[in-house]
Amino acid sequence: MADPVDRLHQISEPPLAKECFDTWLAMDDALAFLRDNSQQDEFVVYAANQSTFIRAILVPASLLNPPDVDDLMSWNCDASSSWSIDVRFSDPRSVWISPPLNHTGSKTLAQGEQLVFAHHFEGRTGKKSHYEILQKFTHVFDLHFMEERHAYCRLDARGDLEDVIRVVERPGKGGEFGADVVTFNRNILDEYLFLTNSVSVRTFDFTRYQRDFGGWDAYRARLQGDGEMFYRSHVEPGYASYSRGFQLVRSTATREAIIRRFDHTVPQDRQYASFIAHDLKNNAVREISCAPGHTANYFTECDLPFEMSAAFFRPEGPLVDASFRKASQPTALSSHILCRRLGE
Repeated sequence: MADPVDRLHQISEPPLAKECFDTWLAMDDALAFLRDNSQQDEFVVYAANQSTFIRAILVPASLLNPPDVDDLMSWNCDASSSWSIDVRFSDPRSVWISPPLNHTGSKTLAQGEQLVFAHHFEGRTGKKSHYEILQKFTHVFDLHFMEERHAYCRLDARGDLEDVIRVVERPGKGGEFGADVVTFNRNILDEYLFLTNSVSVRTFDFTRYQRDFGGWDAYRARLQGDGEMFYRSHVEPGYASYSRGFQLVRSTATREAIIRRFDHTVPQDRQYASFIAHDLKNNAVREISCAPGHTANYFTECDLPFEMSAAFFRPEGPLVDASFRKASQPTALSSHILCRRLGE
């Protein structure tokens, strides 16, 4: 499946041919992208380039049954909103902390939760702006930002780094705008939506135009919707168009699936490697499985081989093929490493 970041970049570029440009103004590819991406493993939570703005806000599900479409269509905010200090100088004078989403233009979104925060600091060397992720989200899933990967990562079941949240920043060329995109692993986002009983409200604004476009004529944009996506759109034939609205994306996670992930007593659908190894406890060279229950530690009184045993490999590679496992003579074995449990 195509990388959503690459696809978003492709549909944002205006085509040169007139017939292609007119098709581009129709916005079919933009709306199709939103629908397709809502089913993909990598979900675009934030995107900003010259012709595209997308931003997802998590809203309590109770506020969206049914959604207040007119209120949500009034959204007017970006990712720069954050915690701040507000002061009232008139009597009575007061000061307080103002939360993010306090000035969204929508009463519904104002009660939501912001996932991506855009910050700008002149004291930074190089690029002055950067993105941060809601700390509650990163702590719940034990995510850590890896500068070299431009991603918030964690270790997967095999101990490998897994990119859970990608931060993609493409600088602009010349006087053109750059392109910034933040994506979330959909399965993990769905878990968070379920745990917080929330729905992702993905606001979007696609504005497309020729460089010499002089402005909008009088028009009346018609509200369109299908229950999960609502938007107003307008086309100035041959010159410009826009589509602005919101999309509701609900969690597909279940309580049973989340609990099962934490329940280590439930057998998992895994395969375990076997190695020809030196069973020191029983003074034998034999095939030993890394599956649970086939080895034991030094403090357990049993006949099972030690969890840490010397495993042998052929000189030409680290993998032991089936024919070699059936070899009766261990004299061809040339090297050894510590055998560890592997789970696919």
